[in-house]
Amino acid sequence: MCYSMSTVDSSFSLEQIQSCFQVLLHVTHASEIPNLIPLCGAHKSQLYNFHSNAKCGVCGIFFSSRSRRYLCTKLDIDNAYFQLKVNKEETAITVTSCLCYNCYCVAKRDTAPDITLDDVRQGLDFTEFDEELNHTAYALSNTCKDICRGCSSEAFLLADLYDQFLINLELQCKKDSSSPGTCYDSCKKACNSRWLLSGILNRFSNLLEVHKMIARKQSILLIYSNLDIRVALHMSYSKLRHQRRKTEKEAPMDQSDKQFFTSPGDIVSMAQYVLPQINEKLKQQSREIMEHFTQFPTQIAAFDFNSLLEMIDPLVWNCVSVLTANVDELKFIHSNELVWDSKKVMFPSYSKSHGLQRRNRRIVLVMSMQFVLSESNNYPFHIIIANCVKRLSHSSKLIRLLNHSGLCTSEDTLDRFLENIKQLRQEAGLLSTIEPTSFTVVSIDNIDVLASHAAITSTGSGRSWHGTSVMAQQPKPVTEKLSPLGELIEKSPTSSIPDFQIVPIFGDGRCLYRCIASFSRSDILFCGRNEVGIPIDSVCFQEEQQLADQIRRSVCMFLEQHINSLEGLPEGIQHVLLESSSNEFYSSFAERISDNKNPSTYAGHLEMCALACILQTDVHVYQRTVQGMKLVARYPNEQMSHYHICLLYRPGSNSLTAHFDLLYCANCRPSIEVLLDMHNIHHDTPSVNVLDTVFEKWQAAVPVLHKPNFINLVSGGMSGTRSVKSCPEHLQHHESIAETLVTSAKGSTSCDTKKEKAEASHKPSKRRQVGSSALPVPEKSHFSIPLFKTFIRQNLSLENFFPSDEEKLQEKQLHYDVFMHVAERYVSVTAKTEHTVPGLKCNLMLHSSPRCEKSKFSYIYVLNEKADCAGTVKSVVGLLYDLFKISKSVNHLVLAGDGATVKILLDVKKEYGEMLDWVVPYLGDWHILKNFQEVLMKIFWDAGLKDIAKTTHKSKTLNNLKTCSNFKRTHRFILQVYEAIYIHQLKSFLDFRVDKDSTSCSISNSSLHDTLISTVEQVHIQGDFCNYLGMEEFISKVHSNLHEFLPNFLEEFTEYCTEMSTKFETFKFWNNFLKVDCFCYIQLWTAMRTANWDMRLVALKRMGPLFHAFDRQNYSKMIPIHLCQMHGLPSYILDHFKNGAFVSSIKGVNFSSVGLDEAHEMLINKDCKTALSRSLPTNMEKIAETGGDCAVFFAVL
Repeated sequence: MCYSMSTVDSSFSLEQIQSCFQVLLHVTHASEIPNLIPLCGAHKSQLYNFHSNAKCGVCGIFFSSRSRRYLCTKLDIDNAYFQLKVNKEETAITVTSCLCYNCYCVAKRDTAPDITLDDVRQGLDFTEFDEELNHTAYALSNTCKDICRGCSSEAFLLADLYDQFLINLELQCKKDSSSPGTCYDSCKKACNSRWLLSGILNRFSNLLEVHKMIARKQSILLIYSNLDIRVALHMSYSKLRHQRRKTEKEAPMDQSDKQFFTSPGDIVSMAQYVLPQINEKLKQQSREIMEHFTQFPTQIAAFDFNSLLEMIDPLVWNCVSVLTANVDELKFIHSNELVWDSKKVMFPSYSKSHGLQRRNRRIVLVMSMQFVLSESNNYPFHIIIANCVKRLSHSSKLIRLLNHSGLCTSEDTLDRFLENIKQLRQEAGLLSTIEPTSFTVVSIDNIDVLASHAAITSTGSGRSWHGTSVMAQQPKPVTEKLSPLGELIEKSPTSSIPDFQIVPIFGDGRCLYRCIASFSRSDILFCGRNEVGIPIDSVCFQEEQQLADQIRRSVCMFLEQHINSLEGLPEGIQHVLLESSSNEFYSSFAERISDNKNPSTYAGHLEMCALACILQTDVHVYQRTVQGMKLVARYPNEQMSHYHICLLYRPGSNSLTAHFDLLYCANCRPSIEVLLDMHNIHHDTPSVNVLDTVFEKWQAAVPVLHKPNFINLVSGGMSGTRSVKSCPEHLQHHESIAETLVTSAKGSTSCDTKKEKAEASHKPSKRRQVGSSALPVPEKSHFSIPLFKTFIRQNLSLENFFPSDEEKLQEKQLHYDVFMHVAERYVSVTAKTEHTVPGLKCNLMLHSSPRCEKSKFSYIYVLNEKADCAGTVKSVVGLLYDLFKISKSVNHLVLAGDGATVKILLDVKKEYGEMLDWVVPYLGDWHILKNFQEVLMKIFWDAGLKDIAKTTHKSKTLNNLKTCSNFKRTHRFILQVYEAIYIHQLKSFLDFRVDKDSTSCSISNSSLHDTLISTVEQVHIQGDFCNYLGMEEFISKVHSNLHEFLPNFLEEFTEYCTEMSTKFETFKFWNNFLKVDCFCYIQLWTAMRTANWDMRLVALKRMGPLFHAFDRQNYSKMIPIHLCQMHGLPSYILDHFKNGAFVSSIKGVNFSSVGLDEAHEMLINKDCKTALSRSLPTNMEKIAETGGDCAVFFAVL
């Protein structure tokens, strides 16, 4: 032990010496240990003192060298006996005794703390996140949780709790230790039942009462202080009876198992017990699965085999696994204890692809067994199979055959299921699958179905179909919420529909003019009226009628003044304006004006336009709908004055004619009692001067912003809002006029001839012909200006079009990461090591954030309209405005699309002006990446990429690379070529350094190779899917060795490339490919996959000049505009993009985020193309209503 002179001989065991001094004695046989060991005085005293306190004075566990021990010098010994629930006869506690942590915590208490069971549960929950706890502490915590769960109904024996503690301890050792057997044995030696009791008392304080019997073999009883003894007794008897019956049932099975079925009778005895039990489990499992999916049928769309496996009973699963096990799996079963009815057997091969297939087939087998039990057990697997067969083959005979074979459900059951899904979706709404307050982007794109076997075609387009798809995306539904300051509108401060008071008007043919008369006089406006709208005061009634007749005469006079202009209108417009309220037609405008002088003649669109021009006041027409009052027409459309006359239109029916009532709002009328006073006018045929005198007072009270042009207004030049089907001709004229203008310009004869020729040349076809849909195109008045700004021009400067310091930093870091990857790949591909280095994507993934939030998606519309059309974009904008409740719930909406769609969207915004400020256009990243492939191929294909491609690609695939028609193939080729050329450039630099003076180099080639090889050899690949082990340690420790010399080495390499570029044009050409042209492509791709906003911006700023230089006109214009819009966004919108919400993650996997337009292509477009290319016309409606689930079914199978 030391070099001092021994003074005494002591007899101690080897274990006691090792535990005290932590020395290693190499002794192989017990005979080699002397009976008396010579020790010096100091070591002898230390050994005696340690041995006397080597174990706890209460629970008796031995202390290890690292165990905490506590002396009892400051304890009240009598109180310690009471708190620890021990007797003086059992153990002796003195001031020199040492206690373990659990016993000391209990012994030092003066009184037990007053706590509740909830406090104990909360404290135990916190221990799950404490990484410093050892295995025994975790096992003790789990045992206390078991007590919490059952203490309100039963008491516990300490022996049973100790058995449960050992089970928890074994599970913990198996989970967290490389050698669970050794770990468990060592932990078990350090814990006994008395130690467990102290730990339980320490946590439960006064909540548990301890009861002891005289005989120790009867153990110690722990009772919850608030527990009713009768309840505990009842529960104990119930458990005893259940255990006795279970033992009786298991006896034949255990006996048969021991005899290994040595006789046929044993097999029969075993089958009589096991098989009925499996049958009952299978029935119970079937009922549970059916109840779950019947209650939540939409969860079938999220079906996967893992979730279905959790629903299968362990006994059923284990029996199926044993029956279908191969040789290796049987060996695994024999070498491991199989707990038949509580734990599912999971073979090691399930970690690989082929083993995973075998597991899934067993799940299918279990589902088939359920279906054999009852045909009603068709959820979820048989429903999914039937749906996939129907979508892919559309063969009722095939479904019937598979149904008879037990592989899928019947077609009728499938139809009922799809109808149920349809109803649930209609009730929930289009946006039911996304969060209402999360940042949302809507993507718009075209769908081109050009397959020759397409079951749906568009008129005159052959076997193809072109449509538009709209999808809502929430890139980060949990973390990116809409800001209440700039994005969310809980309650709009100003409503587009005023709070009206309805003034009923008498309907005698004068209703329109009576409304104007009542509006002009306060005494008539506020007088009392009966049920049919007649003023109760007879004087007011007479004055209202006189004013109405005078206004009618003024309108007729105004129309007579413009009769020549009306007759000069196109024939089609005249035909519409001459239609009467009884659906008959006047022969001329003179006849209509003459008939309108009759007091009982109803007014129409022509008279409404004349009134707006005479009064120089806006006329707004409203109609009642389910949602309330809705503005259906404005005369004129653009605001003309600060006040407006509001009319309530009531549509006519077979027995009633259409009618107008007056809507009054204080803000709509000036505060003047009399606007029209015609008592001094007695002219039967008023002149122009008299007409000006009549409305002079009105025009003075109502300021005019601009005077309307009567001919433009009446001909539809200043058109109203959306056409409303239920309105009469004076509210439906805009659409009719537009159609008539086209017909009149071409001539009716030529149109009829073309129509006849088209009908003659059209051949009968069984295919469904989809004509153009009548989507409404909203007018400006349909929208309102957003409450908060979506573009701040002051944010823009010339510096925004150049990379910022932060963007340059991201660019520099990516340069470094790519160079480090190329260096590692160099030693791998040049056979300097046998270890494999993953590709560029996998390597960059190591440096990206491991956390990735899964996005949410909702399919909104699939329209039979071309996306590259202004009318379609306008219609979609109008639909989204209503769907998302813009200006009511949300301030703005981001619309993403390709270059063509965004260009049209910008043109529409320019046309509508500030009314579409709520639209934030976003240029899709994936389409930029796709179009930039063509730029790269145009520059470098004939320069050398073609020769490289010929070595690995032939004929059509080679042509695909040249034309970039297959994005995935071209993208993979670009990355591979980039790595190959970069590695070759690095090799040339290393060859150049061979003859260079080593003193001028930061590191020699041999040292470089050794360091790179040692780094690469740390990468371990496991399984078929390249699951890399220890990556966190690899990045933080092993990879750090490269950072010590690689920056200086990169500087040398950069200087070498610059020098060689000045000498050789070819080297300069391909160096630009690596460092500039192709690098910005990799930048944008990496920015999309890692959600790096700054890297995206710098990539676009590098790509812009290349698009311009190589005649990509659309994107050369769109990228500067897009950058201008992004830098002009307010912070509450821009922050979402900076936080990574410009890309979506479909599966929530790291380094797999995709662009908004790319997600659109991968989801809704892919599903629609699959459905449209294989569906029959009779199934198109079902596909439109339930098509969102089809992709999930196909992906699962």
